[in-house]
Amino acid sequence: MRTNMLKGIKLSFLLVLISLQSVYAQTEAEKDSLVIPPNVKMIVEAEDVSIFPLEYHFFIESYKNNQFTAITKDRLLRALIALDQKKVRIRYDIKELLDGLKYAKEERNFSSEDMENLAYSIQKAAEDYDRIKLNYYIETLYTFLKDQAIYKDRYQSISFRNAEYEVKFAEDNYAQGDVIVYQQPAEEVDIETLKAQARGEYVEPEKKATNPFTEPMMEMYQEMGSIIHLKRGDIILASQTDTFEIIGTEGFFLFDQKLFRGQDGFVDWSEFGQPKEAMQVR
Repeated sequence: MRTNMLKGIKLSFLLVLISLQSVYAQTEAEKDSLVIPPNVKMIVEAEDVSIFPLEYHFFIESYKNNQFTAITKDRLLRALIALDQKKVRIRYDIKELLDGLKYAKEERNFSSEDMENLAYSIQKAAEDYDRIKLNYYIETLYTFLKDQAIYKDRYQSISFRNAEYEVKFAEDNYAQGDVIVYQQPAEEVDIETLKAQARGEYVEPEKKATNPFTEPMMEMYQEMGSIIHLKRGDIILASQTDTFEIIGTEGFFLFDQKLFRGQDGFVDWSEFGQPKEAMQVR
């Protein structure tokens, strides 16, 4: 009787495990599956692209013909779903967003990895931004992909030139509550130096002169969120009456703050008749 009871307990335990595994598998499947709304399905499964604006054609054809990677397709699909949930009329009102993908691929020669990063930035903006920030993001992203400008109106612009950059959504890898400790090693001091300091006879060695134009700069802090990371390039500030250049700079453009935060770069006054080598600042 005791043996039968143990067998019954074991059987019950196994049934519970199987049930838990089934529930877990179902939960994971639900997490991975996407319910595609009709408005989104109409675009990604379109048989006739001619019924859509011209700006939609590149995206539809690339999506259907697998010219995007699976990762890029998934991220853009999630972006469309998020936009539809926010009552954006995706059937008509995302021309700049989809046309920007064409500029990225064909004019800016984005690699597959670049396109995946761009798609993730678009996805996170579609999911996280309110309508006002979202409109600004789409307009600014399109202007950048089309004209390499982070700002442009009828009278002035701020643009990149000779630039190496990436458009992405940056996020840290730290779990909430993690403590991050930065430890700087102590400078090595020899025994004779310590003795001289104790006797009050220590003389500070003369520092070597450095060239401020070639001295390496500290690495910039990695900005988070949807950004354009300018790894190295020129910034051109142009208006109807003047043009100002910062050569060889680096930095981050933050979409949500409408802010460029950078460092380094050279400025000269050669346009005002001064020799480039005579008046230059880093």
